[in-house]
Amino acid sequence: MIVVPGISVRQILVTVACGLILGVGVPTNAHAQITYGYAVPVYGGVESTATTYSPFGAQTTTTYYSPFTGTISQTYGSYATPFGARSFLNYYSPFTGFVGQAYSANVFGAANSVIYGYNPWNGYRYGTGLYQPNAYVAPLTGYNYGWLRRR
Repeated sequence: MIVVPGISVRQILVTVACGLILGVGVPTNAHAQITYGYAVPVYGGVESTATTYSPFGAQTTTTYYSPFTGTISQTYGSYATPFGARSFLNYYSPFTGFVGQAYSANVFGAANSVIYGYNPWNGYRYGTGLYQPNAYVAPLTGYNYGWLRRR
């Protein structure tokens, strides 16, 4: 037994408890995910691909970097929520900006399809979409919408 003068057993136990709490941490809610990826040199640049799997879906990102073109990337995937499913495709280029499309549907039959983007040359965000409340009960009651905003 190690005896340290001036320190009680209570102080040692409190110190050990604080160390365990800080060392182990407080449990939080984290979703499990696994990411696989690789990078290879191609066409005067480097291309990398990474795929992330989670309990809700998968997402794949392919990125190409060259000193001549900068970074160009494409991300696509799909995932599920308690309210429905969504699939998406996004593309980024320093020349054309960011564009993407997404489709989502829920268990009640409502569907939403949207195309969106951002132009780096003029700073505008834009998009258009179609919302259909229910494909089974009222298949012709959908409506189009759009937006154009300066960033």
